[in-house]
Amino acid sequence: MNKSEFLNLFKLSPLAESSHQFRYSLVSDRPTRQAAVLIAITERNNQLEILLTKRAKHLKHHAGQISFPGGKAEAHDDNLKVTAVREFEEEVGIKREQLELLGCMHPYQTISGFDVLPVIAYLHEPITFNIDTNEVDEVFFVPLEHCLDTNNHLHVATQLRGQDYKVTFIPYQDYNIWGATAAMLKDFALHFQQPSLG
Repeated sequence: MNKSEFLNLFKLSPLAESSHQFRYSLVSDRPTRQAAVLIAITERNNQLEILLTKRAKHLKHHAGQISFPGGKAEAHDDNLKVTAVREFEEEVGIKREQLELLGCMHPYQTISGFDVLPVIAYLHEPITFNIDTNEVDEVFFVPLEHCLDTNNHLHVATQLRGQDYKVTFIPYQDYNIWGATAAMLKDFALHFQQPSLG
């Protein structure tokens, strides 16, 4: 899939229903907090690839896990798209002018109480990182085709307070993508399996 095909498929396909069934209200009386992540697609090595980060090992939450750049909404953010772009710029040091925002996926609720909006963007070259080492240990890329191939999606059944859930894993080389990040990629893959409107 090249850039043109990707853009057409993403923009013309109806947004599929989310496969993520967890709802924070089933395990807590507290309201969810708003957050956003940025799923950046770019062209490298003659293919489309997705940018991911490995969170810093010293962080209190989700240390060392694979994630998209992102974080909680701040009071000065006009909306969650602004949140996603701001966090992307802060974490990996790539200027927002290089991002072409394409749209959003369904929000994703986490066990830690966040309602996370995945924002999709195309990342234009040149790509030069200035990583915030307080938050990120590593930035790497995964081929888009690997993430869209549901044969690469593994699922483990689990329970939380009597509710059954499936945790998604997407292994790639030495990386183990799982949890919220893998679930968002699963929804992303399902989106591309929908019949287009064109």
